[in-house]
Amino acid sequence: MYCEKCHVVTEYDVCPDCGRRHLREPKPDDECLVTILDTMFGEMLADLLREHQIPFRRRSSLGAALATYLGASFERQYFYVPYERYEEACDLTNAFFSINGPVDIDDLEAFEEPDPDMIESEDEE
Repeated sequence: MYCEKCHVVTEYDVCPDCGRRHLREPKPDDECLVTILDTMFGEMLADLLREHQIPFRRRSSLGAALATYLGASFERQYFYVPYERYEEACDLTNAFFSINGPVDIDDLEAFEEPDPDMIESEDEE
């Protein structure tokens, strides 16, 4: 299903982003959100999409002036591709970022202290 408001593709009848219930089947040329990345990872993904000739649109969370003033670390880039290339773009994105992918700064679990029982000591053999 496709949310026209958020440009999100989902398997559910309700948009996971905005909660909208009026979703429809996606059309081949619908612009679909693939991911949201910071500037550095966004540049990497843009190069990857260009290399695979996948058309995309990138939208910044900040305007150019505000991004310059605040710095690139505060900027988020939203990547959209046509639905007909959506699965391919998602596969490339997941494969590229799967080893050392970007950490979502809003994901608090990523910053939890490790369980001491799960840490191997070099003394133990």
